[in-house]
Amino acid sequence: MVCRETTHPQAAARPVKPIIIEPEAEPGISEAFNWYEDQREGLGKDFMLCLEAAFTAARDRPASFPYAHSMTRRVIVRRFPYIVLFRDTPDATLIIGVFHSSRDPSRIRKRSR
Repeated sequence: MVCRETTHPQAAARPVKPIIIEPEAEPGISEAFNWYEDQREGLGKDFMLCLEAAFTAARDRPASFPYAHSMTRRVIVRRFPYIVLFRDTPDATLIIGVFHSSRDPSRIRKRSR
């Protein structure tokens, strides 16, 4: 099973905001990709597809995800025990962190401020 993004039929008519991955989020993404790819070839690619679907959902439906702290929201990655922290701005969706769900909550809170 691979994660697929779904788009609403009317979504094509709206301008699409860019998704910007902040530099501090990149290590978490590459570490997770490498770990899953080491477990089984192709699993890292599956992780990335599910992560991209989470990014797209955050951009397309930001208000449907709970706040983690202040203006930072979180979305759970399907099939994988990861959460994405993001901020929705008028100009872009900012991905500020990708964390394993068993990560120390204080580290997650620190990033979400």
